[in-house]
Amino acid sequence: MTAVSLRPGNWFADRAWRRCDARVRIEQFDPASDAGRLKACYDIVAAGGPIDHPNLPGWPPQSFRFKWTRSFDSAPDEAWLATDDAGEPAACYLLRLPARENVTLAMVILQVPPGRRRAGIGSQLLAHCAGRARQAGRVRMGGEARDGSAGAAFAQAAGAHAGIAEVNRILHIDSDLSARLGRPRAEAEAKAAGTRSCPGSARLRGSTWRKLRG
Repeated sequence: MTAVSLRPGNWFADRAWRRCDARVRIEQFDPASDAGRLKACYDIVAAGGPIDHPNLPGWPPQSFRFKWTRSFDSAPDEAWLATDDAGEPAACYLLRLPARENVTLAMVILQVPPGRRRAGIGSQLLAHCAGRARQAGRVRMGGEARDGSAGAAFAQAAGAHAGIAEVNRILHIDSDLSARLGRPRAEAEAKAAGTRSCPGSARLRGSTWRKLRG
């Protein structure tokens, strides 16, 4: 996770973006009633997946539709789509505004398709998104980007700093998987040789714990 401050004095919050090779029109829409624009946002996100997260499966359409129409949780969302002069989708973002906890924080999913990057579109969307977050009373904005990715470099250039890191474990399914899975079991059985389980041990531990707490 990366986060950027929206307070006055921050480079990102106060300075106009200098590079802007492409103009876009940014419009809010209702994902629950505008299937066309929602599909455009999904296509944009799906196009960037293999580059931004090459070792992870793509975002399933059903999950994407559910999250963008019904939110990730109880927090209010804003969905925005950017289009170019020809009316073609150019980028999108989903702004989440926590209402119960972290009420000074906004979370954003911002995506520009690979073929339109490095033209200033992402910078325009980020500035627009920051403005919406400030209007909602937020002083920080966070998002997720893979370490070493273009998204991480983009966030750093905007003044964001790294926060809590997440780790994705990957299991390669191949012809040797069965043999690999068998080795840990064999090692565990060897270490457990000569021991036996007590059927009432779980209940005993539970009652002992309650007694100790009492």
